[in-house]
Amino acid sequence: MLDVEYVSELYVLAAVGIQDGKDYLDQMYSDFDEEIKNERGSDKRFRQTRAFIEGVNSALPLSPTRFSNVADFYSLWAAVLGLLGSDVAQDPDTAAQRLERFAGEIEEGESVRARRYVLAARQGSNKAANRELRANTLLDVLKGE
Repeated sequence: MLDVEYVSELYVLAAVGIQDGKDYLDQMYSDFDEEIKNERGSDKRFRQTRAFIEGVNSALPLSPTRFSNVADFYSLWAAVLGLLGSDVAQDPDTAAQRLERFAGEIEEGESVRARRYVLAARQGSNKAANRELRANTLLDVLKGE
C-alpha cells in the first residue's frame, strides 16, 4: 500500500502541486472522491512527467543514483513538472547528463546549491519548504542554470 500512497502523492503533485507532509492525502482522496478538478490536465501532466522520467532513466539509470530514493524522486518529479510547464526546451538525454553532473556535485559537496539540497533532503524531507527547495534546485539543474 505504500507504493499506492506514493503514486497518489505524485498524482497530487501533478494535480495541485507540492504539499506539506503526508497527512494531506486523506483530504485529497475525499476532495477527489466525486470529481477531480481539471482531471484531464492532471492526467496529462502525470503521463508526460512519467514519460519524460522514463526517457531520463533510459539515458541514466536512476536506480543506482540518489534520485531513486523517495525524497529525491519526489523532487525530480516536481522539477520535471516545472520543466514541462516552462518554455525551456526539454530533452531527456540532456536532462540525464545534467542530473549526472549534479549527482557528482552533491558527492563532492563543494557547491552551495549541492549542500543546501542535501540539507533539505536530510532535515524534514516532507516539509513543503524543503520539497520546494529541492524541486527548484533540480529544476535549475534541468534547465542548465
